[in-house]
Amino acid sequence: MKRFYIFTTLCVLLSSISLSAQNNIGSIEGGLFVGLNYATDKCGYASVKPGPGFGLEMRYNFYGSPIDLGIQYSFSRTNREYKSDLTYGDNTVGTNSSNLLVVGDYNFRMNKSSFFIGLGAGLAKFSNASPAENFYKDDKLISRDFVGNNKYSVCILPRIGIKLFNHLRFSIEYKIEEKASSNVAFNVGFTIGGK
Repeated sequence: MKRFYIFTTLCVLLSSISLSAQNNIGSIEGGLFVGLNYATDKCGYASVKPGPGFGLEMRYNFYGSPIDLGIQYSFSRTNREYKSDLTYGDNTVGTNSSNLLVVGDYNFRMNKSSFFIGLGAGLAKFSNASPAENFYKDDKLISRDFVGNNKYSVCILPRIGIKLFNHLRFSIEYKIEEKASSNVAFNVGFTIGGK
C-alpha cells in the first residue's frame, strides 16, 4: 500500500507541472518496451526479486489535444524467494502475467520531450512460472497451490513517464490485478511515429 501512495504522489506532482501542449504531432505511434517487474506483495514469502517484462503498444494521438488512446499487450514475471528450509531448485517461485489493456495518456509536451501520466484497464491472465505446488521440507512433500494456472482477473494500470527525443520512452507502471501477480514495472521503450 505504501508503494501505491508513493506512485499517487508522483502522479499528482507531475500533473501539477504546467507545460503547454503542441498541436504538431503525428496521429499514430507504436513501440516496444522492456523492463523489470517487482511484485507488490510477498504473499508470505521471504522476499521479492525482479523479473523480466516486455510488451508492445499502439497509440492514437488526438489532433490538437494532449491526449492519446491506445492498446497495450504486455508480459511480466514476478519472483519471490522463500526460506532455505524449504528446498526446491533455487528457492524462487515465479508468477507469469499477460495483459491486454486499453491505455490512455495525458502528455505535457516540451519541444522533443514530454512527460505523461496515464491509465489503463483490461484483462490479465496469470499462471505459475515455476512448479510452486511442489515443496519439500525434511524430505517430505508439501503441497502448496500458489496461483494455479490460466486464471484471469481485471487489471488497472496507472502510470507515469517521460518521452525523450520523440522516440525514447521511460515509464513506471503499477499493474493492479490479482494479489500474486500485481507488480510495479520500470520500463524503457522505443517508439516510432507520432512526435
